[in-house]
Amino acid sequence: MTAMRWIALSLCGLFAAAPLGAQDNAARPSVRIIAAPGSDAYGSPYGEWRGLLRYSANQDGQPLPGALSVVPTTLAIDRHGVVSGQAPDNGCRLSGSATPGVTANMLNLALTLSGCRHADFNRSLHGSLVVDGNRREAQFWLPPTTLNPQQPGISYEVKGRLKR
Repeated sequence: MTAMRWIALSLCGLFAAAPLGAQDNAARPSVRIIAAPGSDAYGSPYGEWRGLLRYSANQDGQPLPGALSVVPTTLAIDRHGVVSGQAPDNGCRLSGSATPGVTANMLNLALTLSGCRHADFNRSLHGSLVVDGNRREAQFWLPPTTLNPQQPGISYEVKGRLKR
């Protein structure tokens, strides 16, 4: 998708604000962009995503105590492949990169988690984000990874569905 088309899609929202003529000393309302009916918000994996993600760790197939959390997470992926996100409820910050996947609705992710309250999650993980336009969601998955030789048998996974 070209930059001009992306800008056009970005401008397809509806704006909600306070009525004109509000007094200058009144509190300024925030402006909210709401996806317009028929907009192609799920036509691209780039942009902002929100939803519940499940953070889990297992050792030899058994859950690690205190490692499971299902928390609201926000994720932003810009056109240059820069990824940033946060899950305030478990303290995790996500940062890294996204590269095009095998289809236009898929991105390969290389992310680093930091600041997580469960310290074992502070690591780099690889996965994907796949947009399903029919379901109007994206599947986020950092599959179980067991690359730490000091902790054989321990795997870390983050997954869930995200929406615009």
